[in-house]
Amino acid sequence: MGDVLRYTISPLFGAATLPLLIKGMFAPLPVPERFKKGFPHGMALRPWQIRAEAQDGVTMAPGVAAMRNRYPELRMPVAIMVGSEDRVVDVGRHSIRLHEQIPHSELRVVPGVGHMVHHAVPDEVAQMIETIASGPTGQRKLTTRSDATAGSGFGAEIGAAATARAEHTRVAVARYLLRTFSPSVLRTRGVLNPLPC
Repeated sequence: MGDVLRYTISPLFGAATLPLLIKGMFAPLPVPERFKKGFPHGMALRPWQIRAEAQDGVTMAPGVAAMRNRYPELRMPVAIMVGSEDRVVDVGRHSIRLHEQIPHSELRVVPGVGHMVHHAVPDEVAQMIETIASGPTGQRKLTTRSDATAGSGFGAEIGAAATARAEHTRVAVARYLLRTFSPSVLRTRGVLNPLPC
């Protein structure tokens, strides 16, 4: 049945809903013009891509559940960077909880930003990678941008909530960014030197 759908109805349904999905990933910020023009919408709707996304969706939750008891065993630097308004990943259930499970991790919550943190604050993401790459992890910590820079009162709220629930991860962000940004972009920002992954 899945094969029939991905060659018939799924591409049409995907074409109709993809703009809303993308808008939701960037919310509450607008989708950047560069992303609108550069994202290969047609490639995301190919039947084999639909199949790969479906397989990823089906295996992701069980895969993560199978690994979760081993998070405290991680020895590499770990940083988690998340937007306070993320509608894809729940900040409390996912980011803060992961941070609690990795004793040496660092969590950075960016107020007023959704799921696509690397598009909203690329310089902060690059800075976090540089920090991770520059040496051993220090104390666990939680950071938020100041309310003045973020234009939101969320910093104090998340700080209190995170202190109660704890903090988050480093190298996962670095690896994600290596897959997301081209090496030339990371190199021009001085990030692609000795990344620990």
